[in-house]
Amino acid sequence: MKKDTPIYATADLHIRDSKPACWDTLEHFMDHQTDMLEQIKKMVGDRVLLVAGDLFHSAQPSIECLSYAISHLPENVFAIPGQHDLLNHNYETRLNETGFGLLEKMGRIRSVDTPRGISFDDYQITGTPWRMDDNVALSSDNFCIHLRHKYIWKNGESTPKQLQADSTHISEICLTEKEKGLRFDLVIYGDNHEWFFGQNVINCGAPTIQNCDRRHVQLGIWKITTKQWTHQLLEPTLKGLRDTNEEPSVLSSGIDEAVEKLIMSAKQQKIIIDTDFLHKLEDFIVKERVKKEVAETIRKICKEFET
Repeated sequence: MKKDTPIYATADLHIRDSKPACWDTLEHFMDHQTDMLEQIKKMVGDRVLLVAGDLFHSAQPSIECLSYAISHLPENVFAIPGQHDLLNHNYETRLNETGFGLLEKMGRIRSVDTPRGISFDDYQITGTPWRMDDNVALSSDNFCIHLRHKYIWKNGESTPKQLQADSTHISEICLTEKEKGLRFDLVIYGDNHEWFFGQNVINCGAPTIQNCDRRHVQLGIWKITTKQWTHQLLEPTLKGLRDTNEEPSVLSSGIDEAVEKLIMSAKQQKIIIDTDFLHKLEDFIVKERVKKEVAETIRKICKEFET
């Protein structure tokens, strides 16, 4: 007899102890982040929380940040790493030296990126980390949930509202041919920080605000059973969050300047620009984190490295 025990899902927690540009002070952001994590912890209780990537904002968080995460995460966390959890955004590069890998070694979180994943109650949970190929073996007896850290969107662009289209149409946009063939009951995505969903697809969205343009987005996590999934709203603390119209001058210019300095430094030190770096650049361009003219400058410099 099926128990239909509820579980919960989120992604892109980006746990950090540094200030995002859209907050006035680090104290304001930490109040917001702590409030969100404590609401999630209370909501989940002793149930399972699935995290579809980017548990941390950086691959090697500080000792203080690790301790903070251990204190504020729910007890039962099943996760996959996103690019922010990985050194050089590469899953095959010293995962054991990352914050994600350390928490896994401690038994504080459980990774579900093995072929059979983890089975419990009515569920089989599998996962594919960022930029990795699927290596999944499914059991037909359980409700099969697959975690992916992969940027998806609707009709070529992300959207912060519920999708009304049927699940087949969403699947055609979101799923690879292999994923379609595996016939998951539910695929849960992270990376796009806006939330949307369909009959068999959830894009979690981020439960904290780290960009000004998300000020008016409904923050939440997902409550899942074998029959339905619903977006459970959180009540964010917003004191110290800057207004939306400050974002271009604060965020975009800051990122552009940092990227330009990074490239110039790499050129001076004769650092090789590899395909991994180029993938990161294209990822930033898709997400509009780098202005087009800056991206063109970077591409020109990359070509100079080739000669």
